Amino acid sequence: MRDLFTIALLAVSAGLVAGQGLPGGMRLPAAAFYEDTKNIPVSPEVHGDRKVTFRLFAPKASEVLLMGSPGILEFIKKPLPLAKGDNGVWSLTVGPLPPGFYTYGYAIDGGLRMPDPTNPNLELRRWGATSLFVIPGLEAAPIDDRKVPHGTIHVNFYDSPNLNQQRMVYVYTPPGYETGKQKLPVLYLLHGNGQIEASWTWTGRTNVILDNLLAVAIPTKPNSNPKARRTGFRREAEQQSERSDAGVLIVG
Repeated sequence: MRDLFTIALLAVSAGLVAGQGLPGGMRLPAAAFYEDTKNIPVSPEVHGDRKVTFRLFAPKASEVLLMGSPGILEFIKKPLPLAKGDNGVWSLTVGPLPPGFYTYGYAIDGGLRMPDPTNPNLELRRWGATSLFVIPGLEAAPIDDRKVPHGTIHVNFYDSPNLNQQRMVYVYTPPGYETGKQKLPVLYLLHGNGQIEASWTWTGRTNVILDNLLAVAIPTKPNSNPKARRTGFRREAEQQSERSDAGVLIVG
């Protein structure tokens, strides 16, 4: 009996592999997953002159357009076609672009905008993700990683009685918060229409910005002598708000 069961199981398995016995006569493809790693182009490629080259491997496509959301559209003004190479790679170079943050995507054969499959940097949105890249400036930007003390991002869940469902919230706490006992003020930062609770952290890099700002904040100790001469340094210090303990940022 055991031998008969084994033979029957092998027969069923062989039939499924060959595409037999599936609902509606469907057949499994010869290769269920395809990823030709030899044809993955670099995209986007940011050049030293701030020009950017976009590439997409789509050998069977008949049209590929560079799209914005609005992102890159603020510079190129309208969707632009990529040119197809003999190797099946579509490409387009634009720019030079001003330093800043850009989002983009591709429309293939009249389809909806899709992310660049070779760019791992995404901005998640309610109606679908879009690809992103940054054109660096001559000076370090607040979103650039620096060797400074880092705060902590907490990802928490809570029950929303109004929506009758579980929701997610991102909470940033400054360096040293977990070991301290002092109560801190709270700032609630909401995302824009179409974005999600992760946008300010994953895309806006709020935690990096706050880490950098806290590291370079200037403590203000004004001169108590009213007749003291206002030096350039003191004028600069007076323009800074007096440094207090950093607060907690809740992003949702």
